[in-house]
Amino acid sequence: MRHSLPLILLLTSSAPVFADDAPIRMDKIECQDLAGLAEDELSFLLAWLDGYFNHMHGTATLNDGSLAGLGKMIQEGCADSTPGPVMDMLNERIRLDALRQHP
Repeated sequence: MRHSLPLILLLTSSAPVFADDAPIRMDKIECQDLAGLAEDELSFLLAWLDGYFNHMHGTATLNDGSLAGLGKMIQEGCADSTPGPVMDMLNERIRLDALRQHP
């Protein structure tokens, strides 16, 4: 497993800020919410989502490839999906991807 040191340092030194350090409801974040985020905020969210979905699938890895793949999935999903929570869109895309891989 390959770790990206700059990403790890970024994750430990920053956190997303949406509204006065209030708790962030990850299940409520929509694509339009991502548009105004700074790069460090977006990186933090991407790493959090990657960890969440890794946990859901029984893995515990963090690597550049999975982060890039998830980022691409978010970008594509936000470009061609109806408005709604990013996590719902990702759940559906991951489910469909798994069905394609294991019909």
